[in-house]
Formats: sequence, structure tokens, C-alpha cells
Amino acid sequence: MHGGEWFQQRTLVTDSSAETLQKCFGLAPIHNPNSYSVIEACSDHLPGIPQVAVFDTAFHSKLPQEATRYAQRLDLARKHGFRKYGFHGLSYSYVLARSAELLGKPIGSVGFITCQMAPVDRA
Repeated sequence: MHGGEWFQQRTLVTDSSAETLQKCFGLAPIHNPNSYSVIEACSDHLPGIPQVAVFDTAFHSKLPQEATRYAQRLDLARKHGFRKYGFHGLSYSYVLARSAELLGKPIGSVGFITCQMAPVDRA
């Protein structure tokens, strides 16, 4: 899910956090409502079982402020909340941790340049 400014780490789903999750729908209108529907289905079919929401944007939430800005006027960015978030963080987090493990190095001592690639349909 896209957690926006509200969620920078995994979060236990409570009545309060569920209400805030719904505020995030507009940030990723294709993904967030669908992801939230799974939370609702689990609540309906597995009442009382704790749920945790994880956020694809959380991995990038600690970017330096200058890396979150678009080339636009700062006053407009602040007024409308425009900023870069970074996506596919769950995948990048895994790749970083697994790579450090395979290299036998602490995660904080390695740095990588990675990219997310998708197959091209040549039909």
C-alpha cells in the first residue's frame, strides 16, 4: 500500500489506523482500495485475528528531503503535498537484505544501485 505521510512503517490495523488507511486511497487509487478490501475480507472472515498493514513506500520514507522534491515551486509543493515517495520498497528491502546476507556483510555497510525491470510484450 501507499502510506503517504501517515505511515512510514508496518502498522497494526486498528479502528483508528483503518480510518487513516482509507484516507490514503487517493494516493494510489488502483492499489490502495484493493489492498484495503483484503483487510475488510479478513476482518469479516477472521474476526479477532490481528492484521498488520505494510507499505511499499515505507522503504523510501527516509530519503533526504531534496530527493523527495519535484522541479516545482516549493510553496506549491507544500500547499498541495506534492513529493516523491518511491515505490516497490518491499521488493527493494528484500533485495538489499538478501544481497547483504549473500555477501556476508552487515546491511548498513553495503550500497547498491538497483532498478525494477518488467518484461516487454513483443507481440
